Amino acid sequence: MKNLGLVLGLYLKSLFGINKARFSNDPKERRRTALSIVMTLFFAVYFAVMFAGRSVLYAQSDDALGVFSLAMTLGTAITFISSMSAGYNALFAYKDHDILFSLPLTQDTISLSRLLMLYISNLVYVIMMLPGCIIVCLRCTDISWLIFPRLLLMTAAVPLIPMTAGVLLSIFIKFISVKLKLSKLLSIITNIFMLAAIAAYVMLSQNYSLTASAAVVESIYAPASWFALGIGGSAPHVILFIISSLAAAGILWLITAHAYNALNELSSVHFARGKYNADAIKVSPPRRALIRREAKRFFSSHIYVMNTVVPPAIAAVGLAVLAVLGRARILSWLGEGAESILMPTALLALSFMSLMSQISSSSVSAEGSALWRILTLPVKSSDVLKAKLAFHFIVLSPITLAGSVFAAIAVGADALGVAVLIIVPQVAVVYCDIIGLMMNLKLPKLDWKNDVEFVKQGGSLAASLGICVLSFAPPLVAAVAFSVCAYPIALGTGALFAAISLIVFTRMMKKSDRLFSAENLM
Repeated sequence: MKNLGLVLGLYLKSLFGINKARFSNDPKERRRTALSIVMTLFFAVYFAVMFAGRSVLYAQSDDALGVFSLAMTLGTAITFISSMSAGYNALFAYKDHDILFSLPLTQDTISLSRLLMLYISNLVYVIMMLPGCIIVCLRCTDISWLIFPRLLLMTAAVPLIPMTAGVLLSIFIKFISVKLKLSKLLSIITNIFMLAAIAAYVMLSQNYSLTASAAVVESIYAPASWFALGIGGSAPHVILFIISSLAAAGILWLITAHAYNALNELSSVHFARGKYNADAIKVSPPRRALIRREAKRFFSSHIYVMNTVVPPAIAAVGLAVLAVLGRARILSWLGEGAESILMPTALLALSFMSLMSQISSSSVSAEGSALWRILTLPVKSSDVLKAKLAFHFIVLSPITLAGSVFAAIAVGADALGVAVLIIVPQVAVVYCDIIGLMMNLKLPKLDWKNDVEFVKQGGSLAASLGICVLSFAPPLVAAVAFSVCAYPIALGTGALFAAISLIVFTRMMKKSDRLFSAENLM
C-alpha cells in the first residue's frame, strides 16, 4: 500500500476540484474551486459557532457534561445519514474503475483510500462540534484538563460506528433495489423515510434539559453512553468505545475489500422489463415536454432528490409534529416571554429550509456531457430555462406550503400571520429558484463523473446558498429580535425579494440565448 497516501490525496483534492483547477487554464474553473472552498469553510464555521453559542448557555450549569453527549449524538446522526445516502456511491460508483486497475495499484489500496476519504469527510461534521465542547471545558472549573486528550481521542473515533452502519445499509439498499428493479425509487423512499423518522424523533423528544436529552439518546444508542462516561473519566468506557469503533471499521474494511468487485458491479447492472409494449405515442407541447424531461432527470438520481427535497420535507414533518402538540406545549418548553417570537421564529426556520433546497442551482450541470442534446433541439433557450425554473417551483412550493399551514396551526397565527407564513416562504422558493439557475449558468460543472459531484460540489451551489442565506438572514433575524415589528419587516422582506426575483428573471430571459449556449457553458 505504498501509494495509499497518493491516491487518498487525489481523492481529497477532488472533493473541491483542487487538482482540476491546478491543471486547468480555464479561469472559471479556478474561481469555481476557490468559491467552493470558501463557502464550505463559511458553513463549517457557521455551524461550529452555532453549536458553541448553545454550549455557552450550559457551561456553568449542573448538566454541562451533557454538551459532550449532545455533540457526539449530532455527529453520529449526521455521519449515519451521510453514509447511508451516499456511502455506496462514495466507495463503489466511480467511473474510474478500469483506469485505476490499469495502474500499479492494488485493490486494497483503492478500497482503503476511499474508506479513509469517507471517514475524513464525516470527521469534519464531528469536528464542528469541538469548539462548543472546548468552551465548556474552559469555563467549567470542576472539569479537569485531563478531559482534553480523552475528548480528542474519542472524537476521532465517533464517525466509525455510524459510518459502518450507514455504508452497510447503503449497500443493502442498493442490492435490494437492483433485485427488485426499482433502484432509484426504493433508494429515495428508504432515505426519505429514515430522515423523516429521525426528524419526528428529534421533534417529539425535544427537551431543553441536556441531561434528559442525553439520557434518552444513551438508552437507545449504547456507544453514546460509553462516550459520556468516558468523557467523565471512566477509563474502561474509553477503551470500550475505542475498541468497538475500531471493530466496526475493521468489519467494514473486510467487507469492502473482499467483495470490492461484486459490490462495484452493482452500480453497472441494468435490467430490461422483459417485454415490449406498443403503447400509443404521446405528444406534449414543448414546454410541458421540457418540464417532464427535467422531472425524469431529477428523479433518476436519488442523490439529487435527497439533497434538495429533504430539507423542506424535514421542516414540514417537524412543523406537523408541533401542530399536533399544540401552542400551549410549545410555550411550556420555551418559557415565559416566548409568545411574541413564535411566529417570526417559525417564519425564519421555514424560510431557511426553503432556501437550502437547491434544485435549479444544479439543473444546468445535470446535463453533463449530454448538454449538446438540449442545445440542438428546436426550442428557445428561454423555454429551456423556464422549464428548469418551473420544475423547481412545482416540486418545492407544495412542500413549503404544507409547512406554512402546519406552522400557522402550531403557533396559533392570526389572519395576517397566516398570510405572512405563506407568502414569505413562497417568495424564498422563487428567489432561491432564480438565483440558483443564474449561478449555475455562470458556474456550470459539466465534466462530473458521478451525481455527487454536480449536486454537492458545484461552485454554483455554494454561491447560490451563500447569496440566498445572506440575503434573507438579516431581515428575518431582525423580525425575531424586534418581534413587535415582525409583520412589517416580514412583508417588506417578501416584497423586496419578489421585486429582485422579477428583475433578475426578466434580465435572464432577455440574455437567455447567450447564457444558455455552448460558448458560454463549455
